[in-house]
Amino acid sequence: MTRQFSILSLQLAVAFILAASVLVTGRSAGAAEGGYQPLAAIYEAVDRFVRERSQGPGVVDGVVIEHLDPRLRLTACGGALQPFLPSGQPSAGRLTVGVRCAAPKPWRLYVPVRITQHVEVLIAARPLPRGIALSADAIRHGRRDPTDLSGAWYTEPSQLLGLETRRAIRAGEVLSPQLLSSARLIRRGQELVLFATSGSMTVTVKGKALEDGVEGDIVRVRNLSSNRVVEGRVVGTDKVQVSL
Repeated sequence: MTRQFSILSLQLAVAFILAASVLVTGRSAGAAEGGYQPLAAIYEAVDRFVRERSQGPGVVDGVVIEHLDPRLRLTACGGALQPFLPSGQPSAGRLTVGVRCAAPKPWRLYVPVRITQHVEVLIAARPLPRGIALSADAIRHGRRDPTDLSGAWYTEPSQLLGLETRRAIRAGEVLSPQLLSSARLIRRGQELVLFATSGSMTVTVKGKALEDGVEGDIVRVRNLSSNRVVEGRVVGTDKVQVSL
């Protein structure tokens, strides 16, 4: 009886010790995890910082933060995390954001980030040959990543009034000042109205353009009445004004 009681007591003691060990170990592990900075908090701080600081020309669609190593162990920050942008970083595209903690144990981390944005631009609705004036059915709106664009681009159809293509343009190509120029109101070889004004008197004759011209250009024109070559200013479609 005494022997059985002793064995039972020993078994109960061992079970109690094991249970206590598990409890202590669990508490220790929990305390260790609680002593490290949650990576989720770092992701959140970086995402908020980037969205608030974005200065690019487009609308931010998303912030892609490079996956941090889950084994990373940084002391839990006693205050708010302090994201910052190192010098020389772009405002869009791929960049690096720094995150620092001041206390209780200072640390600093650099996180690679990619910002996806878009801007509304005007693009060619269909293939456009060289030298044609733009019409409403030749353009449409499209979305593009501003980091893929260079130079300037157009956003409003009114900006394209009076412009024509410098070269052939592919369907979907972003319309830019490099691709367009002022529409030619005078084309070489065409007949036009050549006129001069003095006071209330206006003299009008037929002429033939010897070169292309946009509004305001000085072009050479052959007077078909006298066969003389004169210079005049392009003032409208098929109209050149000369001085008396």
